[in-house]
Amino acid sequence: MSSVWDAPASGDAEWDKQDGDSPETGDAEAWTSTSPGKDNDDNNETNGNDENVDPHASEYEAHDTARDHGDNQDFTCRNCGETGHFARQCPNAEVQKCFNCDEPGHSKADCPNPPKPRACFSCGEEGHSKADCPNPAKPRACFNCGEEGHNKADCPKPRVFKGACRICAQEGHPASACPEKPADICNNCGGEGHLAQGCTEKRKFDLDHIADKLPDEAWAMMKQASDEKDMDDFREAIQIYTKAVPQTTYVDIEKKMREEEFKIFLIALEKEREDVISLIDLQGQLDCEFVVGYYFSDKPMRANLEERWPRDAEDNLERLANAGLPYDRKVMKCRNCGEMGHGSRACKEERAEVERLQVKCGNCGAVGHRVRDCPEERRSQNGCRNCGEEGHEARDCTEPRSTGDVECRRCNEVGHFAKDCPNQTERAPRTCRNCGSEDHIARDCDQPPNPDAMICRNCDQTGHMARDCPEPKNWSKIKCNRCGEMGHTVKRCPQPEEGGFDEVGGEDPFSSQADDVQADNSQEDVDADQAEKNQDDADQDDEVEKVRQRLDDQFW
Repeated sequence: MSSVWDAPASGDAEWDKQDGDSPETGDAEAWTSTSPGKDNDDNNETNGNDENVDPHASEYEAHDTARDHGDNQDFTCRNCGETGHFARQCPNAEVQKCFNCDEPGHSKADCPNPPKPRACFSCGEEGHSKADCPNPAKPRACFNCGEEGHNKADCPKPRVFKGACRICAQEGHPASACPEKPADICNNCGGEGHLAQGCTEKRKFDLDHIADKLPDEAWAMMKQASDEKDMDDFREAIQIYTKAVPQTTYVDIEKKMREEEFKIFLIALEKEREDVISLIDLQGQLDCEFVVGYYFSDKPMRANLEERWPRDAEDNLERLANAGLPYDRKVMKCRNCGEMGHGSRACKEERAEVERLQVKCGNCGAVGHRVRDCPEERRSQNGCRNCGEEGHEARDCTEPRSTGDVECRRCNEVGHFAKDCPNQTERAPRTCRNCGSEDHIARDCDQPPNPDAMICRNCDQTGHMARDCPEPKNWSKIKCNRCGEMGHTVKRCPQPEEGGFDEVGGEDPFSSQADDVQADNSQEDVDADQAEKNQDDADQDDEVEKVRQRLDDQFW
């Protein structure tokens, strides 16, 4: 390589000056002056064209600048081997060979011949690439033993370490087997000779980031934060206080806070144990049973805290003696087998298959692309769910229901409704419960009601329907059409309404489930719905009458 690559830019001399000799900001002459002690003639390695080179530029940038200015006296042409010009400026064009046809006199970009077909990297044949190669892949040698038939991961022979140790820089052994390897440092207690896994010593905290204050000053900060109900300041203040008084415990702090009537309470809550999290108290004791929380009340304000909350103040103090804050256990957990103490790369168990999430288009419903990359025509978000046109809803759509995205409730296949399922087993023909005919069902029967065939859904007695039942409504036999649970109707369902298009459990009228419910609905279901509606109307009328009576009494 030429010495031009090793020659520093002329501005480097100014950059290497001492602070007293450094140029002032904006001094253009200082940046453009040449190196002292060198002449600016054309015979020197650094000529006058390098005067404007940025001192912050690397030697490669300096070379590019010199090349752009025509400083190519020391470069060798890769075509003819002569110095003084580049390959693109080579006057000996006949020496240049084309990479496409191997003929001299032109380059591949100017080749008049058709492109040469590339050979497959796997089999060496022309006409296809490696990705489309029909031939089986060539067996590769194992990177560990050099034999064919298996890869390095499945090699039965012991691993052969190749390379230098990162501790002693000697070849022949890895860092884990280095004789000069220093003693292991525990991430938990900071001791030597063991690791955090299995360490039962107290946690050694790094408190350098916490301010140093006197105990009285730190307690005054806690009191002020409590009076102002500033939880962030209180958390910071209690850290400062525990650093100033390292022997204090949560029990001591809580007792003192109650004596001075703090507005913040230390509550010890129950918490499920986690393998990667450890509850540690102020003295560093591991694996505490309860977790400490800071609250503005000694009573649970949320329903999900009632089961974890202590019974009274005495129970809280007993819990605080074995309570701490959650910290990282600092022990590695394998993502493959779930065991502690090693990573997934060192796991000896068989690799578990990870289910990868698939991207589904919200426009066409296909898997493999997003809406922004969908080739289909963009459907309106406010359009009909059936035909996609705007101006009407799915319930008012005149087009036949599209079965392209319908999943059958019987066979779980896509493309048909459950009532049209070709995979369903043959069922007995449906008969009318009123007259016994197979030509129609009870809802379409033209015969008068037969009391002997009526079975009340409320009391299970014959002779009447549920809407005429003299017994009170049996809610245990009523099933909600929204959540599927017994004991209430849709109007009293605690579950939120998802669809909101009709009265059948809030489902979409074009969904397969709603279609099956409407298709299979019998006279018994109609009677139950009518009885439920009548009962709800009667209850509502009673409430209205009570309100009117109360208003009349107050007025008169």
